[in-house]
Amino acid sequence: MITPRKILVTGASGYVGGRLVRTLVDEKFDVRILVRDRNKVKGQSWASSVEISEGSAENRIDLDAALVGIHTAYYLLHSINLGPNFHDIEAQMARDFAQAAEAAGVSQIVYLGGIANDV
Repeated sequence: MITPRKILVTGASGYVGGRLVRTLVDEKFDVRILVRDRNKVKGQSWASSVEISEGSAENRIDLDAALVGIHTAYYLLHSINLGPNFHDIEAQMARDFAQAAEAAGVSQIVYLGGIANDV
């Protein structure tokens, strides 16, 4: 028997994440999402078809719990802090996620970046 590969999507309450989750569910993938507030996704058509892990990606305990048994993790998060330390916070969040994913034995991380300073 082939064990399905479980997928974690962070940022599922956002525009890109929500559409990705819908596609993954439509394609019959086994999906878990990590969201700070489950109420933000309860109206989504896919909400009853996914496992919801409520917590913060800035909290290692929450990350560790969300990453248990995950094969592929989609990292679609960005800090909402636009202050002078924005890039440092972004980089630290990504490093922390990568470390937690490695510790959990995650095989693949898909990272979506796109936020940059105007030049």
